[in-house]
Amino acid sequence: MKAIIRILLFSLAVLLLTNSCSLKQRKKQDNRTFQGETVYKAYEVEEPCSFAGGDGALLKYLMKHMTYPIDGTSCIQGSVILNFIVAKDGTIHRIKVLRELQSALDKEAIRVVKTMPKWKPAKIKGKAVHQELTLPVQICLR
Repeated sequence: MKAIIRILLFSLAVLLLTNSCSLKQRKKQDNRTFQGETVYKAYEVEEPCSFAGGDGALLKYLMKHMTYPIDGTSCIQGSVILNFIVAKDGTIHRIKVLRELQSALDKEAIRVVKTMPKWKPAKIKGKAVHQELTLPVQICLR
């Protein structure tokens, strides 16, 4: 019986130690910086960043500025998922593709995001902060 209790206590200690280490790793990964300052995720800010004019204006901007570099015979549907930082001055930095669709369309989505006007930055306690954002760009060619 004592051997079973020791094994259970040892297993519990290993489990707690493993969870503690993974929590430290997660905190280390989440502690991202840009220009020497913390980059926050949407759930960490009081007021998330937003495109000037809101989501509707963002959709209109994407539809107006996307040029589809594929010939008309192709039928491509899906999303290019981009990740980027909206800096505290509203500019966009570190654009990367999280999910690819087609090379030319991925590049076009990046090009359009690079040309976006300044966003309204995220805020914590009324102060502008850097925020990481993930944006799916829907594409449907027929």
